[in-house]
Amino acid sequence: MKVTQSLILTLLFMSCTAMAAPTNLGNCLNAAYEEVTSVTGGTIYFKNGSSMALGKISSQPFTTRLKNASVADQLSQTYPLNFVTPAQYADAGRIRNDEFFKQMYGKTAAQVQQNLTTITWKPSNIKLKFNHKNGAAKQLEKVGNEIAQNPALKKYVAKSLGTFNWRNIAGTNRLSVHSFGVAVDFQLPQGQHKYWRWDGCTTEDKVCPYPKQLISDDNLKQVVRIFEKHGFIWGGKWASYDSPHFEYRPELLISSCRA
Repeated sequence: MKVTQSLILTLLFMSCTAMAAPTNLGNCLNAAYEEVTSVTGGTIYFKNGSSMALGKISSQPFTTRLKNASVADQLSQTYPLNFVTPAQYADAGRIRNDEFFKQMYGKTAAQVQQNLTTITWKPSNIKLKFNHKNGAAKQLEKVGNEIAQNPALKKYVAKSLGTFNWRNIAGTNRLSVHSFGVAVDFQLPQGQHKYWRWDGCTTEDKVCPYPKQLISDDNLKQVVRIFEKHGFIWGGKWASYDSPHFEYRPELLISSCRA
């Protein structure tokens, strides 16, 4: 039997995701998000009275799932709590269903803006706008308060590059998590401010050399751990790395979602 490139990519992707999903996806989402009232019979019910299908975890190639993910697909990869060089396609959190986030945070830019609140970011005493739904803004404020207690850490996140911005991810037709007001980017120190596309990588189907300086700085690791403690994942742990980027994704971090 001829082994096609498509089959190889599918097998590589499945090796990164095998046995990664929590045993009860519904319980996981219900525990992670206040805006999810229940998940019954494969249907997710939201506080706003709407509902949508949970769906199933697909065996399609990674890049296909990026473009057409079910909510279940979001939980198909385990976000790493350690600091290691990620394997190809190890991008826990990048597979998302936009409709799921629209139901919780706002379906349009105007709706999201109505849900934004202003917090004080203590590391540099600046004001940041963030979505208050699901407690996201409160958690970001907790992150800042904790980092501000350690002068050695503040320089890593002193300069914000933005939070809410209704836009597509560069090079795609998919909405950025910034569209929902639950992501923040920072100007990291030189050499650690890295994004895979800036380094000439254009597709997940080709291995992009990972900048190991992202996982060798103890202070940066401490910053990341504080974010993770409060429900934020870090783009620097992705194979398609985006080190300035943090986003509120508690379903990838709380213990009930990692069973």
